[in-house]
Amino acid sequence: MKHQHYNQHHRDDHRRLLIFFALTVVVMLFTYFFLLKPQADKARQQQGMVTAEQKKNAPLGAAAAQDQQLKEVGEALNRTAKIDIDAPQLSGSVATTGLRFDDLELKSYYTSLEQKERVRLLAPSDTKKSYFVEIGLLSSDEKIAAPTNKTQWKVVSGDKLTPTTPVTLEWDNGQGVVFTRVVSMDENYLVTVTQNITNNTKEKLSFYPYGLVSQAHHIPAKGEKITFEDEPSSVQHIGPIGYLNGELQEEAYKDVQKAKTFEYKDTTGWVGITSKYWLVALLPQGKDVFDARMTHQVGDLKQDIYQTDLREKELVVEPGQTAKNELRFFAGAKKLSVLHNYEQKLNIDRFDLVVDFGRLYFLTKPLYYTLSFLGNFFHETFKTPISFGFALLAITILLRLLTFPLQNKSYRSMNRMKDLAPKMHALKEQYGEDKAGFQKATLELYKSEKINPASGCLPILIQIPIFFALYKVIYITLDMRHAPFLGWIHDLAAPDPTNVFNLFGLLHFNTPLFLTIGAWPLLYGFTMWLQQRLNPQPEDPMQKQLFAMMPWMFVFIFAKLPAGLVIYYTWSNILGIFQQYTLRRMHGKQPVKTTTVAAKK
Repeated sequence: MKHQHYNQHHRDDHRRLLIFFALTVVVMLFTYFFLLKPQADKARQQQGMVTAEQKKNAPLGAAAAQDQQLKEVGEALNRTAKIDIDAPQLSGSVATTGLRFDDLELKSYYTSLEQKERVRLLAPSDTKKSYFVEIGLLSSDEKIAAPTNKTQWKVVSGDKLTPTTPVTLEWDNGQGVVFTRVVSMDENYLVTVTQNITNNTKEKLSFYPYGLVSQAHHIPAKGEKITFEDEPSSVQHIGPIGYLNGELQEEAYKDVQKAKTFEYKDTTGWVGITSKYWLVALLPQGKDVFDARMTHQVGDLKQDIYQTDLREKELVVEPGQTAKNELRFFAGAKKLSVLHNYEQKLNIDRFDLVVDFGRLYFLTKPLYYTLSFLGNFFHETFKTPISFGFALLAITILLRLLTFPLQNKSYRSMNRMKDLAPKMHALKEQYGEDKAGFQKATLELYKSEKINPASGCLPILIQIPIFFALYKVIYITLDMRHAPFLGWIHDLAAPDPTNVFNLFGLLHFNTPLFLTIGAWPLLYGFTMWLQQRLNPQPEDPMQKQLFAMMPWMFVFIFAKLPAGLVIYYTWSNILGIFQQYTLRRMHGKQPVKTTTVAAKK
C-alpha cells in the first residue's frame, strides 16, 4: 500500500515536471515569435494634420493610372517607343511615354531550378503583378504643366541604357518650361534620375520632386496555395519598409491596408518595398527634409495597391535659370556585400537593415559571415556547386567544437546518471512514500557521486538561440536560395521535396501538405531516437511515452523547415551520438564508485 502511495506521488511529481517543461517551451516560443520577432520596433509617428497645400503636392497614387483590363506582361510590354536596359545584373526597358520604370528582370536569378525564366522584379501597371517606380515633379501652380505618366518624352541622346551609356530625354510643356531627364545606372542595382528644369518664362516657378514605388500585392488567404518564397512568415518582414525618423520602419501589408497611410519626415533615410530576397527602394541624395509615406488604396481593377513614396522640398526656378534635382532608386537582390557598398559609398543610413537579421543579430550576423566565408572557400577551392552544403556541415563541426566542453560535461553526467539507475530504484523501495526522505537521500547520492543533474540541460539551453539564429540565416540568406546539396536536395532554403507516403516518388500521387515528410526529416527523427537511447531512460510510464513520441513530433515539425536546417541538426545529432558513444565506452572501462546510503530508520 505504501508502495502504491509512493508511486502515485512519484507520478504526480513527473506530471508537474512535464507541465513545467511544456510551459517553458511555450514561453520560449512565445518570446521568440512575439517578443523577439525579427522585426525592428515600429515607430508609427503621425506628422499631424496635412494641409491642403501638402495634399495637393503629395505624390499621386498609382491606382488611377491603371487601364481598365489586366494584361499579360508580354502584351503590356509590347510597346514600340522604348529604351532598352542592359546591365550586368539587370535587363528590361523603359517606355518613352511617362518614363516609368516598369520592366526589370534580374539576370543572375531565376524563378525555378530549371533556370528557364528570370526573376521579374518590375512589371507594368496594367498587369496582375504590377510593380513599378515613378520619379517626377509636381507643380505648385496648377496652371503650369509638369510631366506626368502620360508625357511623351523626346530622346536627346542614347538609344540604350547601360552602365556606360546614360540616356537623356527632353519635354517642352509649351509654356516656356523645358524639362530634361538624364537616366544612368551602375554595374549592380542602382538607377539615378537627374531632373533639370529650365524656366524660360518671366515668372518664378516652383516644383516638388517626388518618387514612388507602387506594387499590386495580394495577401494570400488561409490555406491558399502559394510558392515557398511567397509564403508569409513571422521570421522575416515582407512589405513596406524604410529607415525613417532614425529607426527602421516596417509595416505589414495588412497594417497598411488597415491604416491606409503612415507618414514620416526625415532628412536622411530611404523607403521602399521588400520581399524575401528582393528590394525596390527610393534613396534621396540631399540632406533636406522630405516627406515619406506608406499607403494603400484599391485600384480601378479591384487590386490592392501598396505604395511607398517621398516628396522632397520645394525646388524654386528663377526666370531664365535652370534648377536641378537628383533622385536614386535601388531595384535588385538583397545581397549584403552590395548593400554595404552602397551604404558606405553613398552614405545611406543603415541600408543593410533590409536584410532582416532580427533581434538575435549578434548571433545571426556572425553565423551568416562564417557560412558565407566557408561557402566561398569551398567554392573557390573545390569548384563544387554544393559548396554551401559543405559549409553547413563545416559550421556544424565548428559549433560542436565551441560547445565541446559543455557537451562533454553533459554526456558524462548522463552516463553517470545511467549507472545510478539501480541505486535510484533501491532508494525508491527503501523510502516508500517518504517523499522528503527520498529527496534528501537522492541529493546526498548526487553529492557523493559528484553529479549535477542540471548539467545535462545546459547544452540544450545554449543550442536554442543557435537554432533560431541559424534558422533565420538559412531562411533569409540569398546565398542559400537554389543552393544544391548531395542527392535530391537541390535547394537548401526549401523543405525536403521527397515524401515517404508516396515512397519517395515511386507512387504517383500527392499527399496533403501536413503529410509531406521527406527523407532528411525522417533521418533526423531516427538520430534523435538513437540519441535518446544513449541517455538515461525515465522510469515513469507517462514520461516514457512522451519521450518516445518526441522524435515523431519533431519529424513532422522539421518536414516544413528548410532542408539546410534539417541537414544541420541531423549532422549535429550524428556528431553528438559519436561523442556520446565514445565517452560511454571510456566510462565503461572505469570502475563505478560505490556509495552507501543510510537506511531509513
